[in-house]
Amino acid sequence: LRPFPTTVASLSLHEYGNLVIQRVLEHCTEQQKRPVLEQLLENVPTLATDKYGSHVVRHVKEHGLPEDRERIVSSLQKNVLTLVTDEVTSMSSHEYGSRVIRCVLEYCTEQQKRPVLKQLHGNVLSLVTDP
Repeated sequence: LRPFPTTVASLSLHEYGNLVIQRVLEHCTEQQKRPVLEQLLENVPTLATDKYGSHVVRHVKEHGLPEDRERIVSSLQKNVLTLVTDEVTSMSSHEYGSRVIRCVLEYCTEQQKRPVLKQLHGNVLSLVTDP
């Protein structure tokens, strides 16, 4: 597997490029996909909140090593406030944003969840009445 002409992260954010990265994760050997995984793991917050990148993160969880899954969770935990603090309400009603919030609620500590839950609670009415 030769190096990609562009970054793995930018391919992962592309409508068709993300499919190429997913196939690499499915069909290449560990040695071949390790450089790809490393680039992906360095960009988890960006990928997890993107329409196409979120599919790639899911593939890393499915086809990576347990250590890769731990790095995804760790990255999301470290970046939880950056990912959701100001945009919780709008993210909650967005398909991909709601996935991020679900991950936060599933994997983060109680202390990390509190600001997110507080913001969600403060906006419950707009969340349930939004078409």
